[in-house]
Amino acid sequence: MSYQRPIFKDGLYGKANAEVMNGLVDGVAMVRQYEAALAWAEIESQKNQLGIRYFLGRITSASVLSGGIYRWVYSGNPVITTGSATNTVQDMNDGSDLFTNALNLREMFNDSGWVDGMDPGSPSVTVGPVGSTWNGTAWTTSSLKAVCIVGTWFNYDGTPRYFFDRPNPIRCSS
Repeated sequence: MSYQRPIFKDGLYGKANAEVMNGLVDGVAMVRQYEAALAWAEIESQKNQLGIRYFLGRITSASVLSGGIYRWVYSGNPVITTGSATNTVQDMNDGSDLFTNALNLREMFNDSGWVDGMDPGSPSVTVGPVGSTWNGTAWTTSSLKAVCIVGTWFNYDGTPRYFFDRPNPIRCSS
């Protein structure tokens, strides 16, 4: 094995002339020369690609999660604070973080016998989606009023998944 750099005066069979072959040799030499810098750049370019990104969001609607009891998926939009003394929020004009199918992490293990760490039958309670109000007969699922920190992560298939963590409203049934 030789570490000498070949200089091609003739081409190879298959139309690779001397200029092409010398260009390949130059490229290999450059990669070898800057190998450490290229490895560093690759590692740096991958940082935070899997990091969670957070923003302030308004929950606007909820739908019962298929097969879920006391579990919903939520839709909403990003907001900013107005900075006024009333501490109100205002919708952003950027549609990039409009979210649907967001999960409330607090609901992950809810079922008929368990709601956020308590038995919903003792005492008997009803549970609504985040930001809903009791209208006298049921919990509302549209025009919800909740602001929370929303995070975005990636599902196993690479699609974005929005999530937040906020307690559900609870009302005594008796």
